Amino acid sequence: MTEDELRSEYWVDNRHHPDFPLWVIFKQVGADPSRHGGLAYVRQSDCDVATVLKRLELLDDLPAWAQKIGVTTDELRACLWYVIWKVETATPPATWQEWNRRVDEAWANHVLTTGNPG
Repeated sequence: MTEDELRSEYWVDNRHHPDFPLWVIFKQVGADPSRHGGLAYVRQSDCDVATVLKRLELLDDLPAWAQKIGVTTDELRACLWYVIWKVETATPPATWQEWNRRVDEAWANHVLTTGNPG
């Protein structure tokens, strides 16, 4: 199976389900109750999303990013904390399980790579 075939099959299977994430998100972010304490995780780095966001919040560039987007550093930090809280308290729908397994398998089999579009 190629990425295009997987993406096409994903679209056909899920186009009528508005609660499913966009392919570009689902390709990179997984959710499995048996991994990372049930938290969503980034597939390639195998790290939960909340930890990634917490690391982002600690970077020295945060004040510069806040300035670039026109908010205060405290507001940007609060936004990150809010998203972290949402990620840590949200339970991914059970309907994602089969797709999650298949996309993880595609990464493991090198069907999906960082060089592919999307």
